[in-house]
Amino acid sequence: MLPKSAFDPQVNMSGLEVQVVEANKTSKKRKCVVNDLILKDFPFIRRGVKEHSAFCSLCEVTFTVGSGGRTSVVEHVATKRHKSSLIRESSNAKNLSAYLKTIVPDQSEINIALQEGTFAFHTVRHYHSFKSMDCTSSLVKKFMCSRTKVEAIVKHVIAPWAIAEAVEESNRASFVTILLDASNHCNTKLLPIIVRYVHVDAEKAVSIRNKIVDFVQITGETAEIIYTASFQTIKHLGLEHKVVAVSADNTNTNFGGLKRKGSNNVLAKMKEGLGKNILCLGYNAQMIHNSAHSAINSIPVDVEGLVVKIFGYFHIFTVRAEHLKEFCEFVGQEHKNILSYSNVRWLSLLPAIRRICENYAALKSFFLSEEKCPALLKKWFSDPCTYLWMNFVASTMPLFHDSILQAEGEEVTAVESCMILNILIQKLQARSDDKFIPISVRKLLPSLEEGGSCTQEEFLTISKDFYTTAVEYLTAWSSHSEDIRCMDCILLRTSPQRENFEECLQYFSSRVGGVGLSEDHLFDEISSLKEYVSKEKITKWNEDGADVCSRWSDVFAFFSQKMIPYPQLQKLVQLCLCLPGSSAAVERVFSSMNIMWTSQRSRLDIDTVKAMLAVQSNFAMDCQEFATKLESRRGLLSKVHSSEQYN
Repeated sequence: MLPKSAFDPQVNMSGLEVQVVEANKTSKKRKCVVNDLILKDFPFIRRGVKEHSAFCSLCEVTFTVGSGGRTSVVEHVATKRHKSSLIRESSNAKNLSAYLKTIVPDQSEINIALQEGTFAFHTVRHYHSFKSMDCTSSLVKKFMCSRTKVEAIVKHVIAPWAIAEAVEESNRASFVTILLDASNHCNTKLLPIIVRYVHVDAEKAVSIRNKIVDFVQITGETAEIIYTASFQTIKHLGLEHKVVAVSADNTNTNFGGLKRKGSNNVLAKMKEGLGKNILCLGYNAQMIHNSAHSAINSIPVDVEGLVVKIFGYFHIFTVRAEHLKEFCEFVGQEHKNILSYSNVRWLSLLPAIRRICENYAALKSFFLSEEKCPALLKKWFSDPCTYLWMNFVASTMPLFHDSILQAEGEEVTAVESCMILNILIQKLQARSDDKFIPISVRKLLPSLEEGGSCTQEEFLTISKDFYTTAVEYLTAWSSHSEDIRCMDCILLRTSPQRENFEECLQYFSSRVGGVGLSEDHLFDEISSLKEYVSKEKITKWNEDGADVCSRWSDVFAFFSQKMIPYPQLQKLVQLCLCLPGSSAAVERVFSSMNIMWTSQRSRLDIDTVKAMLAVQSNFAMDCQEFATKLESRRGLLSKVHSSEQYN
């Protein structure tokens, strides 16, 4: 919790001492003098010969402050003579600093700075606009944090701190992975650069960090442009010796396509720039989505087209939507809004298909009764097999949908993602081999066979083609990451075996340059690991649902307590866990950008957006935690307080 003094509204804003002078026996006149605060704020002012006068060493003139006090000094500073003297003296750089305002904040001002810094963080954290701070600032007179200052605090204090902390932590880590992905905002092409590393704190707690270190505007999306922008950032931060992998979309520009060949791609250029081999990690969630898309194209109904067409028919037409409600009531179904679908939104297809299946009877009656029904929709709803294939897709898509959900976790590792992909392939292959027919489809087949619309053999032939297409796609695109499965020992889901760790070490030694792990020392450390990680320990972890970071935190804490050395094992853990299994970290950056950079807030510039994203991504904490974190950093609080930072 913040100290009570941090929010004490009683702040000494007085800059003037008043001396009471007895003019006569019946009246008193109040005259001002040059006090210490004036001398501190205006270094060129000296006390005059007379008690109520001041001397300007810059202009070499004496003036009275008896009636105006600080106001008299301010008026003198605004005179042409003083400005001319300042310009004349400014030619001497050594003398210039003597005439600049220097303020050392007291504790009450530091407390206000803490509030202002926390308020600026609160503004970004909750996606408020800077403009909305004007009214708040005017309500709290002591709290002068309007939109200009809030933006300046975010850009010049909090964001540099967030990035500097990420760079410092990544430099302490043994290895890092670079995550890249470009996106558009209107006609502006933007490239966030994220580093992923494993942090081990003083208490030996292991955590995976995904931190944004740069956010640049690029002129295109060629391999040369993306490589140049990302490599300059890597080199500037001094991370070139720690990079072990690049994670990006599975495009020709990034990796050279399916065969991972060619020299005109980001991976090849990055290897050349770093002077060593590195791993390329595609997005498995994207592979799964694309495999489902390819498989759906093998069935005789355009399921995706049907979803888009139906949604478009009702989307902005209130009369049509109200008419559909009447049909739902007639057939005894609860009306539910039709959902949209985008082929780039990986998790949007299944909910949209399920919604159509739930309202299928009402939709069919609605469209077949329409006088001007679109020909394509009329054809689909007139075909009795349409509902069959919609149910088949609705029954099969959960395999893809659930796999994407599992693979899309921000801390999911590459080995976990590969295991998810392998399990999906096994499930699809098993359904194909066993000639599996979903229950919903099994109920529909007899009536369709009687009507001669579709036989069970025809259905099995097409469904087998569906499964085969998906399996072949996943197998082809995952072939370059098959060997990553040798790292499953690092998950500690089974008793550790020395040969598994040795296989993992050999994999990295042959694929990544500059790993620098000692097999001899690792051998001794694994012996200690086997003694601690017993079957009972693994069972306890599994029952508690402990993730991989929690398991290694327990191991390192035990080793540290027993003074067992484990430097090689820690490096191997950092190496394996810094390899991401998804693009979740990058996608969250784009999601945040779209929330904060709207058409109503279109005047934000790139630097401001970069600062806001750095604060949003790198400080994943609530406002109270941030205030506690900021409270101990007096240097940052002094910057927040200093008005010179925002001129």
